[in-house]
Order: sequence, then structure tokens, then C-alpha cells
Amino acid sequence: MSFLPNTALLGVGALGFLYWALAFRMSLLRVGGSKGQGQPGSTFERTHTVQLLTAEWTPWLALMYLYFHFTSAGSGIPLSFWTEIAIIATAVSRYIFAVRALVPQKFAFAVGFPAMILCYSGFLGLVLTIVSRAL
Repeated sequence: MSFLPNTALLGVGALGFLYWALAFRMSLLRVGGSKGQGQPGSTFERTHTVQLLTAEWTPWLALMYLYFHFTSAGSGIPLSFWTEIAIIATAVSRYIFAVRALVPQKFAFAVGFPAMILCYSGFLGLVLTIVSRAL
């Protein structure tokens, strides 16, 4: 039994929305005069960094999620509990990491580091699941 219906597709939608929201925020910051551009630790630079890292991770995670969705739908076998947990963990970790741009600079590491550990762990779990299916 599936943990959530269409977990993988929900993950793709969640990542897509996060990517869009961060890109929109960057557009608003640029329209507002790009205050803080080139100044390390400014809201502009932190938002820019988070948006770049989101743009880096989103396509890879979305492709993996779609792989799991289509292989599951094609075989009629639902995703395993742990695969769904890894999908949820990686998507949630990207949102937690995005919060890093909103918190004061002194808390950025405390928010960003656990989010990246969660993302790397979930990503590794997804990769190992794909490899184990191929063997």
C-alpha cells in the first residue's frame, strides 16, 4: 500500500513550485533595485545562493521522482515505503534549505546544514534504489 497517492508526482509538483517561488522572489529583488548585490550575507545574495542551489537540485530530483512514478505505474507495483520516505525527505529538505535565505545570517548554517544532510541521505537512498532495481 502506498504511503501517499502519487507521492512521486506530488514531489515533482512541490519542487516545481519551490523553484518557481524562488525565481519569482529573485525577480522581485531585482525589480526592487538589487539592494545588497555583491555584498556577502545580504538578503539578495542569500536568496540568490538558495535559488541557484534549488535550480541545481530540482531537475535531478524531479527526474528521479518521475522514474519512480513511471516504473511503478508501468509495473503495477507501488513504491516501497522507504522509497516514498526518501522522496518526501528530499523534497522537504529543499524547502527547509530555502528557509535559509529568510533566517538571519547567524542561523543560516543551523538551518542549511541539516537540510543538506537530509537531502544527501535521501538522494543516496534514491540512487541506491535505482541501482538495486537495475541489478
